[in-house]
Amino acid sequence: MKDKLKKLLQKTIASEKILVGNRLKNLEIEISRSIKPDHGDFSSNIALKLSKRVGLNPFQLATSISSSIDKPSWLKKTEVVQPGFINFFIGSEVKADVLISIIDKQSGFGSQDPGSKESILLEFVSSNPTGPLHVGHGRHAAFGDSLAKLLKKAGHLVETEYYINDAGRQIDILVLSVLIKGVNLSGGKITPPKACYQGQYIKGIAKSINKKQLVSINNLSLTKTDTKNLDEDEEIDVLVSTAKDSMGGDAFEKVSELVCQHVLQTIKKDLSDFGVEYDHWFSEKNMIKASTINKVVKHLEGTNSLVKKDGAT
Repeated sequence: MKDKLKKLLQKTIASEKILVGNRLKNLEIEISRSIKPDHGDFSSNIALKLSKRVGLNPFQLATSISSSIDKPSWLKKTEVVQPGFINFFIGSEVKADVLISIIDKQSGFGSQDPGSKESILLEFVSSNPTGPLHVGHGRHAAFGDSLAKLLKKAGHLVETEYYINDAGRQIDILVLSVLIKGVNLSGGKITPPKACYQGQYIKGIAKSINKKQLVSINNLSLTKTDTKNLDEDEEIDVLVSTAKDSMGGDAFEKVSELVCQHVLQTIKKDLSDFGVEYDHWFSEKNMIKASTINKVVKHLEGTNSLVKKDGAT
């Protein structure tokens, strides 16, 4: 309806030659819902915006535009009020048609053809699975989910994705943090390095791993590792390497999977409770295992789509 009213005003302004040429082409017409029922259904301040440009009193200009409108059947009447607003009263038949359209289209009501329909992959939040979500992630979730719904409503093909950064150094540090907590829960006395994750949630994850009894974490030889002359980053990297050697790479990887699953379950529940659902949960670890990056690089090389310069690709 707003678009119809904009076109109607533009046609009237053109026919009355209030504006011509590029000045008319670049005209921005605003239509807003009326706050009070006795002011009609919609209102425009176009006369107020044009008055200085055409050298006319806003109220007089609004009156001239209103009286010149070739009223279609769906427009019951127009009304001019000080200081120069034009109010539009829509016929009851049209309002009934809108209600029928809402019933017919259901959730599709309000959608439109964007002209050029785009396929959009929208990735948002994607917090590393190293701990619970915080308020900042909640803001990103609200913004991303709202944007996805608006783009869908506009007629685009939208899919949402949570990119799970479940590979690499930070995950190894998380696993080490859980392992040390597990040892200490079983009577050990290992002081966690400063670079370890220290949150209360680590204890919950450690208890979960212990209950599964998939690996004996009491055999860790971390207390025998000398890290006195190392900085924080060096210390944590040495201890991660020690844990992997002590447990075996496969056992460490198994614990890593369990830890990530535990954190992801918490993240998924928080987002679901918040009303945010994703079409895809994409694992970086699975992508690496499938050699996806190497396959893409080979494909790009085969199509001469890569440029190598100064040692970089």
